[in-house]
Amino acid sequence: MGTTAHQKYPKNYTFDGKKVLNIGCGFTKFTAKNVTNLDKYECCDPDILFDLEDSPLPFKDETFDYVFANHVFEHLHNWWQCFEECSRVLKPGGKLDVYVPGSGSDSELGYRDHVSIINLCSFYGVTGYRPIKCNAWTYENAETPASDLKLIQYKQYLIEGSFIKLLPQSAKNWCALHLRNMLDEEGYIFIKYRNGDLKMPKENTVINLYKCFSCGRLRYEKEFASGDRCKCGSGRVTAANPTKLNIFRYFLNNPKMIKVWFKENVKGN
Repeated sequence: MGTTAHQKYPKNYTFDGKKVLNIGCGFTKFTAKNVTNLDKYECCDPDILFDLEDSPLPFKDETFDYVFANHVFEHLHNWWQCFEECSRVLKPGGKLDVYVPGSGSDSELGYRDHVSIINLCSFYGVTGYRPIKCNAWTYENAETPASDLKLIQYKQYLIEGSFIKLLPQSAKNWCALHLRNMLDEEGYIFIKYRNGDLKMPKENTVINLYKCFSCGRLRYEKEFASGDRCKCGSGRVTAANPTKLNIFRYFLNNPKMIKVWFKENVKGN
């Protein structure tokens, strides 16, 4: 089922004075004055009584420095709209933490109030996780209100068990990927960039490439400087003429270069 909000942060945690929104707080409210606790149930005595199935959230754009959603989205039918709203009310440079039940666990849909399964595949549309356009839906939904968010960290928490702790990390990774009820909880950490700070390259973008004398392969200019050895190990490279190409197809064939491209094109990264 995962850990509660108070297991992640103490009840009186101040978040360094940042303006925080704790959505779907339940009974785990934070007492600091800079934290707004929101829930739809009166029995939780939230600061703001609001049903997250409704939209929009009752806040102005760019209100909060940090939005905390601990085991909330799996309870929502319209979790993506709520996720987009979290992006809207988050200030540029702000952080959004999302925690959900672990993939393959009975708790994903075992509880009657769990109505959505959320995993890495769910966040198509955020920057840093945009698969190549492969069908009409992905083509039409490449840009969303959540596109200002970038996935910067993915966390996996294995179930507590003595035998798990004895396994090497490679075995733990294999168990998390292939076995049911091994992942207790997953965390997705996002950061919001200012408008214009982060843009996807356009198709048929002109970029500078380097060409290997031996294998002839073209590579992105930031992969290595002119004169360095090619990864094929047999030839050296030289600057090629600026080349117009379908950059999405290039990234598909060179997935490691996606991170390089974003590092060079995101301000302050």
